[in-house]
This record gives sequence, structure tokens and C-alpha cells, in this order.
Amino acid sequence: MSDPPIERFFETYAERYMASDADEIAAMYEVPFLAVREGRAIHLGDREAVREHLAALMEAYRNAGRRARRSRACKSRSSIARA
Repeated sequence: MSDPPIERFFETYAERYMASDADEIAAMYEVPFLAVREGRAIHLGDREAVREHLAALMEAYRNAGRRARRSRACKSRSSIARA
């Protein structure tokens, strides 16, 4: 038995998101689209606006991950130096 369509949709979404494929993810959205970030509505009137918004989010998440890894690495080196 194959996966129900909704499960396959979210599997595909997750796969493409993890691959930072903003084009494929944007194609999964209906436009116009209304995003909400930090309590503010953001009107995304066309597919390109959705793609740019998603690409910026993906970049922000990637950068946050890099900062977190650097922070953990610095703490680890600091602990070793004190030992």
C-alpha cells in the first residue's frame, strides 16, 4: 500500500526543504500567500516572492545552525583548555 497523498506531500516538502530547494518548495505553495513572522503579516503576491521569502528563511536557519555549531565548538575547546 502506498503512502496517503498528505503523507507523501509532507515527506516531499521535508526532503526539498532539507535540500534548501526554494524553487521546489515555492511550487508547493498557493499564491498569493500570506506568511506570518513575529506576529506580522507578510503578503507574498507571486511565486517569486514566495521563493525569495523561503530562500531567506532557509539561509537564516542555515546561519543559525552554523552559529550554534561554532558556539558549541568554542565551549568544547574552552572546557578542554581548563582541564
